[in-house]
Amino acid sequence: MKKQTPKEVSLMTSIIPYTPSFKEGLETLLEDSFVRADVQKNLLQHEDCCLLLVEETKILGTALFTGKNKKTSFTLYIHPNHRRKGLGTLLLKALEDKMALEGVEEAVCDFMVHPREEAFLTAHGYNYWFQSNYMTFSGPFPKRPPIHMISYEEAAYLDTHQVFAEAFHNMRTLVGIQSTLEAPSEEEEEYFAEEKDNLFLLKDQGELVSCGLISGQEIETLATHPSKQKRGYGQRLLEGLLYTMHQRGHDQVTLWAVEGNPAKIFYETMGFQVQRLHTLVQKRLMPPTL
Repeated sequence: MKKQTPKEVSLMTSIIPYTPSFKEGLETLLEDSFVRADVQKNLLQHEDCCLLLVEETKILGTALFTGKNKKTSFTLYIHPNHRRKGLGTLLLKALEDKMALEGVEEAVCDFMVHPREEAFLTAHGYNYWFQSNYMTFSGPFPKRPPIHMISYEEAAYLDTHQVFAEAFHNMRTLVGIQSTLEAPSEEEEEYFAEEKDNLFLLKDQGELVSCGLISGQEIETLATHPSKQKRGYGQRLLEGLLYTMHQRGHDQVTLWAVEGNPAKIFYETMGFQVQRLHTLVQKRLMPPTL
């Protein structure tokens, strides 16, 4: 039997936009439960950013990017039975073209550490950025929040920005990630206001020392001002976030911790466990050809 080449396989496939009619088929395609949950979550907000690779009515792969921003992240998945046939290259090219048309200038992809995935993305122009640990907590949960934890107040924007910006700039510098100190912005201020029910502050004698943002069962960000670290503030705020999330009905809490960040050890002492290690890569996209 003649062996199919990537070109011959691609002639039997097509790439189409996602529509809700493919929801069940897409869930069947995504055998990796972690990837399936990630795609399902992002589809709720970015349905128009999803492409499907199909052969007649059968879905062979999918690609999805998370918003029409200058810098965005994406997921690309080909069913294991259809890998190493050139389909990933075909789908990635289509996704990059779509992102470029939507004004995306830089694309980021993360994947569970594996040499084959890294080699594939490196061959397509992606450069190593950093690694991050996906961690989970299943209890026991605190029985009460810390006394000085409060919900976000819009008047506290500049102080909140300063805590996040300086803490994460220091962390990135520590682990060797190129970093510049982010300036306040109207977009960030509006985002904090929109998330005021999920953004929590910890104060000590009226001074803001720690901030944390949650989304569903995930702690998206947790930071203590560098001048206030190693004094127990992060632990107190984390306990407050865990308490709040448990009260909202979550029996498991997740977060990401950059590899090399001392916070990973802190989270482990608080009961979090590493479930998987991901590599993040990035690439500057070429402007679309009109």
